[in-house]
Amino acid sequence: NELNARGSSQADQRLREEGKKIVQPLMLAEFEAEGLVYGAVTAAKIRKRLPNGAAYAEFVKLLKPDETGNRPDSYHYALVALLPNKDSVEVHDLGPANEIEVLTSRYGSEMNSVRMTGRAPDIERVKRLGQELYTRLLAPVFKAGGLYPALVICPDGELNLLPFEAFVDNTGNFLISKMDIRYVASARELLNRRPRVATDLTLAVFADPDYDSIAEQAPADSSAAANTKKRAQLRSATGRALRDEKFDALPETRIEAQRVEAAIKKVFGGNTKVLLGRDANVKNFVGVKSPRFLHVATHGFFLQAPPTVLAKKGDVELQYVDPDEYSGLVLAGANQGLKTGSEAGIVLSNRLSAMDLDDTEMVVLSACSTGVGVVSTGEGVFGLKRAIQIAGARNSITSLWNVPTDETATLMSNFYEYFASEKDAAIALRNAKLSLMKTQPNPFFWAPFVLSGTSATP
Repeated sequence: NELNARGSSQADQRLREEGKKIVQPLMLAEFEAEGLVYGAVTAAKIRKRLPNGAAYAEFVKLLKPDETGNRPDSYHYALVALLPNKDSVEVHDLGPANEIEVLTSRYGSEMNSVRMTGRAPDIERVKRLGQELYTRLLAPVFKAGGLYPALVICPDGELNLLPFEAFVDNTGNFLISKMDIRYVASARELLNRRPRVATDLTLAVFADPDYDSIAEQAPADSSAAANTKKRAQLRSATGRALRDEKFDALPETRIEAQRVEAAIKKVFGGNTKVLLGRDANVKNFVGVKSPRFLHVATHGFFLQAPPTVLAKKGDVELQYVDPDEYSGLVLAGANQGLKTGSEAGIVLSNRLSAMDLDDTEMVVLSACSTGVGVVSTGEGVFGLKRAIQIAGARNSITSLWNVPTDETATLMSNFYEYFASEKDAAIALRNAKLSLMKTQPNPFFWAPFVLSGTSATP
C-alpha cells in the first residue's frame, strides 16, 4: 500500500494503523449488532460483490499523528481504494480534513444560494468547484488505474454532502457522462443481498402534509417507551429546537405525487396508496408495511446533539453522535403539535428504523430539510438513511438540496420508468439524470438526488 507524499512515512504508517485499530473494530461491532453481515468484511469479499470492472473508493476521516508519529495532530481524510487492475489495497492520505471540508462547504453554499438569489447557481462556478473536488478526492483513483465503467463510493463525514457524479474531470466533463457512480453507506451493504419478496402494496406516497392540522395520534412506540428518560430528553431537544418554528406547506409536492403514482401504475401495476394533506400523518406512515416503493415528499430535520464518548486515552477522545436519535421527518399536524411542546406530527429516525420495510425495494425522500434553527441540512439525511437501512429497505434516494418542483417530478417519473426496464436502481437514476441534463445541464437540477444501498451490487 502507498500513501501520497504528505508528511513523514512514520506518520503515514501510524495513519494506517490507527485506521485499523479504531475504525475497523467499531465498524465490525456495528455489523454484528445489527446482524447485517455474516463474517468479516474483507477486500476479497468486497471485490466479489462489485459490478464488473468497477473500482471501490472508501473515504475515512481520521486523526493523523503529528510528524513525530506520537500524538494526533489533526483530522485527515484517507482514501482506501480497490481497483480492478490491482490486487493490492490502495491507501492515500488526502490531506487535512478542514481544507477538504472548506471545498465541500463552498460547493454546498453554491447549490443553496438559490434561497437568496432566486436563481440557479452559475454553472461555470459549479464546474470549477467540481474540478477542484475531483482533483482532491478522486484523482488518486484514476491516476492509479484509469477510467472504470463503474465506481462504488463509500463517503464519510462531510463528503456525504457531495454528488460525486457532478465532479468534473481533467477533460472538463462531468463524471456521470463517463461512468456509473454508486454509493454505499458502508461496506456491509455490498454483502447484504437478499431476494425480494412480493408485497401487497406496490407504492405508498406521502406528500403535501397539512402541518397546521390536528395530528392523528399513532400507536405507542414500544421501542422508545422502554427508556422513558431517553424519550424525555429527546422530546426536550426537539421542543427547544423546533417549538418556535413553523414548517411551510409544500403544495407543489402533490404534482410530484401524482406523477410518481402514474409512472408506477403504468410500469408496475399493483395497488398504490397516495396520502396527502391530513392523511399524510404519523399514524398512517408508521402503519405502512413493506410497500415495494415508499415515496415521501416532506421536510426532514437534524438536531445538533451532544456527542457520546466511546473511548478515551489520555486527553484524546473518540466521540460519536447518533443522528438516528436526533433526526426525523415532519408530517401532518407538526406545527400544531410543536406549539404545545408535543412531538405529534414528527417521526424521529429511531421510530422510522422500527418500521417493517423488510420487503421494500426503494425509499425515496425527495424533499430535504430547509435549515430550521439548529437543524442542519444534509446531516438529517444521514440519520434518515441509516434508519431506512435498519428498517430493512434495500435502497434509499435522498436529496442534498432543494430542487424546483418541475425538475424533481420529471426526474422521479423518469427514474421509475427507467427502473422498470433496467432492473437496476443506480443505472435507472443515472439515465434519468442524463435525460434531465439534456434540458437542464446545470448540476443544480439533476445532481442532488443520491441513491445508496444494495443497488451497488446488481
